[in-house]
Amino acid sequence: MRILSLLVVVAWTGMLSGVSGSARAAPDADVPEARQVVVRRAKALDQAILAAFGARQAASEGTAALVIDVTPHTQKQLDAIGDALRALDGNPAVPRPWRIAALGRPFAKGTWSAGELSFRLGEVMHAPTDEPNTVAALRRSLKSLDVRGGTVIYLADWRFEDEHGLERLIRELAGRRLAFGVVGSEAAFGRGWNDGVLDMRDRMQNGQLVLKDPSKQKRYDETIGRSPFGPHDKDAPWHGGDTAYPHVPYRFAGRYWKTMFEPSALRFGKGDAEDLGGGDLEDLLERMGRKRETFESATGRRMALPSAYGPYGLMRACAERGGRYVLWSWNPAHRASLEYDYARCDRFGPDLRSRSAIKKDVSRRPLARALLGAWHGIGSKFNALAEHVPPLDKGGTRPQPIDLLERSAATLHTMWMNKTMHTEFLRKAKHWRSAARSGAKRLDKALARAKEPLDAADRRYAADAALLRHILRVLSFELSEAIAVAETVPDDAWQDEDTYPGIRPTPWIQTGNDPEVIETTDVELQDAALGEQVKAARAAHLRRFGGTPFGLQVAANGVETWVLTKGQRIEPTGKPMPVGRTPGESEGTPAPPSPRPPGGGSSGGGPSTGGG
Repeated sequence: MRILSLLVVVAWTGMLSGVSGSARAAPDADVPEARQVVVRRAKALDQAILAAFGARQAASEGTAALVIDVTPHTQKQLDAIGDALRALDGNPAVPRPWRIAALGRPFAKGTWSAGELSFRLGEVMHAPTDEPNTVAALRRSLKSLDVRGGTVIYLADWRFEDEHGLERLIRELAGRRLAFGVVGSEAAFGRGWNDGVLDMRDRMQNGQLVLKDPSKQKRYDETIGRSPFGPHDKDAPWHGGDTAYPHVPYRFAGRYWKTMFEPSALRFGKGDAEDLGGGDLEDLLERMGRKRETFESATGRRMALPSAYGPYGLMRACAERGGRYVLWSWNPAHRASLEYDYARCDRFGPDLRSRSAIKKDVSRRPLARALLGAWHGIGSKFNALAEHVPPLDKGGTRPQPIDLLERSAATLHTMWMNKTMHTEFLRKAKHWRSAARSGAKRLDKALARAKEPLDAADRRYAADAALLRHILRVLSFELSEAIAVAETVPDDAWQDEDTYPGIRPTPWIQTGNDPEVIETTDVELQDAALGEQVKAARAAHLRRFGGTPFGLQVAANGVETWVLTKGQRIEPTGKPMPVGRTPGESEGTPAPPSPRPPGGGSSGGGPSTGGG
C-alpha cells in the first residue's frame, strides 16, 4: 500500500533568499550541506511551513498555491492544517492570494486568502490519492500552475522517498524560478523504510510459501526499484533513505548483525513505556509501505532506524532550490518522543549533490572505495555475510541492482548431522571470517589515512566506514568463537544413534548505549583477549557516535559467543526439536533471545520521528 503525502505548493513571486532571479543556476554548484537544509523540533505547523520557505522572506506579494495529497493521517489532521493556514493569514510575511489543488491533479479555479482557503480543504481532502510515484505526481500538478516565480512546499507523510525524475523536477523548478521546501517525515537511516524484499509474512499473505518450487517464489516487490543509479523505471521507482545510495549493507546473514528492530527494543530516555512509534502499529506498517494488517499478523515487524534527516531526493531538491526540509509527523497522537543528539548528527549528514556527481566521485574518494570494497568482500556468493550485493561494481563505476544472494550462500549450518556438514561449516566459517577481517583492515587503513579537515561527503563516508568496521570486527569475533567451539567436537560425536552435535549462540555483551558501562554475562569466551578488544572498540564507537544512528545501531546489537549443543535424529514420523533449542528455530539460524532494551546513556540515542 502506498502511503501518500500532503503537498503544499506555495507560488510566491520573488520570495526566497537565493531563489529570486535565476536562483541556483547550475545543479551541484555549491550545494548546501544537509545540516543547513534540515530543520528539526518544529512544534507548530504554521511555523514549520514558514521554516520550509528558507532563511529570508520577502514582502507579502504574489500568489501562493496549496496542493494536497491525501493520506489517512493528513485527513485526520484536516482541522490542524486549517488552523495553521488561518495562523499564516495573520502573518505579514505570508503572501496572498492562494490557490489549491490535489497532488497530481490540476489547480482549482479561483484564489483565496490563506484563511479562506482553510475552509476549502475538505473539498480537496475527501478522497485519498493513489499515486505510486511522488515526483511524477508533483511534476504533473506543477504543469497546471500558471505562475512563474515562487516556492513549492511539500508536506510529506511516510514512504514518499521514490525519486524517479528527480533531476528533471529540479530543472523544471529552476526553469520556472520556483523554490522548493518540505515539511515531512524522517527518512530511514542509510536505506529506504521498505527495500522491496518480501519477508516471510509477505510471502505467507500472497501464498508464495505454498509453492513447492522455490524458484517460483517471488523475492521482491516489483513496484519498488533496486538500483539507485539506474536504469530507472517510473512504475518501480527507487525508494531511498537519507543517502543517495546505501554505503553499508543493511541485510546480514542469519542473526549475525541486525539493522532492523522491533520498536519496543529501542527504548531510550523517558522510560520503558515510551518506544519508537509510540505503540501505533498502523503507523509502523504504513511507514514500511505495508498493507493494513491485523495486530496479530503484524506483531514482530521490524523497522530500520530513523536518520535525523529527510529522504535524499526531497532534501536535494530543497538544497538546489533554496528551501528547507522540516521534520514533521502527521501522527501526533503516537509521535515518538525520543530524539538524537542533533549536534552530532549534523556532522555526518548525507551528501546532497546529484547522483551522477556522487557516482563519478566514488572511485576518487578512498573512504568510498574502501566501503564498497568491504561490502563486495562480504557480499558475494563465496562470502555472503551480507545477504545482498552493493549498488556499484567493484570499480565503483558500473551500476547494478541491489539483489539478494542465493539463500544457500548466506546460510551457515550450525547443527551437523554428519562429519561432512561439520567440515563444511568450518571451511565456510573460516572464509567468512577471513572476508570480515579483510574488510575491517581495509576500512582501518582508509580511516587512518583520512586527514582532517574532511569535507561534508567524506565526513559521512568516514562515519559509515567506522560503523561497518565495527560490524566486521564483531562478526569476525563471533565467527572465531563459533569456529573454536566447533573444533572441540570429537571425531566420535556422530556415533550416537540418537543425537548429533552442533553449536548455539549465547549472549555475551548486552545491548546498551552507555560507553562507560559495557554489561556482559558470565559466559566463558574462547578468546578472552580478542573479546576485550571488541569490548573496548564498542566503548570507543559509542563515545564518538552516541546519540546518532551510527551509535544506536551498535547499541541495539549485542555480541554473542557460542556453546555446544545437541540435536536429535530425524524420525520417519517427524522431526524432534534439537536439545536446548526453542520453537521457531531452524538449523543454522536459531531464534535470538528477547532483546533487552539498550541501557540509558547521556546522549539520548533514540529517534526523533517527526522531529517534534
